[in-house]
Amino acid sequence: MAMALEFYLQIDVDLFYMKTCSFRGAQTPSKIEGLFCGRDEPQARYSLVPCDNLFCQCCLPLNTYKKSQPWPIVNFASSSMHRFLNGYTTYLNCPATCTTSNIIYAVTCPCGHYDYVDSTAKTLADAMAYHREHGNRIIHEKLTGSPLFRGSQIDPNEREKEMVNQMRLYQHSARCPEALRSFLDCNPMYWCFIPLPVDEAATENAANRPGTSTTDPNLDAVIATTAVDNRRVANYLDNVPLPPTPYAFSYRQLKQQRLLFERFATSSIHYRPCIKLDLYNIAIIAVLPNDCSMILRYIIETLFIIHGETKLNMICPLGGDAEKHYGPPYNLYWCDNLNNSSM
Repeated sequence: MAMALEFYLQIDVDLFYMKTCSFRGAQTPSKIEGLFCGRDEPQARYSLVPCDNLFCQCCLPLNTYKKSQPWPIVNFASSSMHRFLNGYTTYLNCPATCTTSNIIYAVTCPCGHYDYVDSTAKTLADAMAYHREHGNRIIHEKLTGSPLFRGSQIDPNEREKEMVNQMRLYQHSARCPEALRSFLDCNPMYWCFIPLPVDEAATENAANRPGTSTTDPNLDAVIATTAVDNRRVANYLDNVPLPPTPYAFSYRQLKQQRLLFERFATSSIHYRPCIKLDLYNIAIIAVLPNDCSMILRYIIETLFIIHGETKLNMICPLGGDAEKHYGPPYNLYWCDNLNNSSM
């Protein structure tokens, strides 16, 4: 309770700011300065330091091979403080590295409109790996309508996946244009699941098949042959989500979908098409004692969620406007503003 109170008093910027803590080597600038040292805005004194491990997923994210990366996954230069989208600012309370455990961290979508707070008894790299696994998996499932292929019919992690699928954090990234563009840049084979405006699809169909503007005489035969030759492929095709009303798949896209599913079905190994990349930037906002209990970690995490007014957390204050807390409903035309310039 004493530790929770100390964090509470410092988290609330109307009281004392985050200035100090009594663990992990953190020290106040002078002997007389401590928690109760006035309301002046503090100077950032601690930061997240790279571990210099060539294989560290924090220091060297997996998606550095991209042609262009519009945002840093972990920004060490500004790691001493973090500003939430509502303007609330936190200061790191003690020294930290990539291997520091028992942390509270914040993630921000590259679209710049949504953030999220979470905590882990493990390290930042472990948290990144967890979000990377589920974030990329859910985008795959949203686009294709089918789960990633599993090694057995009974998946021991199915219950966890069902719970994760309901989280706003992943639901947002699967429909956020910025996150989707990043995913598609690294996984161009998924562009065939991004429907085109109806007029563009019709124009492309006519251009690819002169004299044919509304129907493809070979399409039904292709689908029928697929259904006979491979029911599994036909089932995948049936599960592809229908485009919103003003959009449609072109014949080229439909054939690319079939070819991609054929690769899934005939691969001798468990073919996972999506390259796993980090969809959000991430920052440590607080470090807890080594012997911190799970309950204390959750209490302090909740304090940050409330002060940061994060829209992607499932916690919402009672009453008020849901749109104010969670943001506007997802656009039904999620594929708007997505365009494959390489087509």
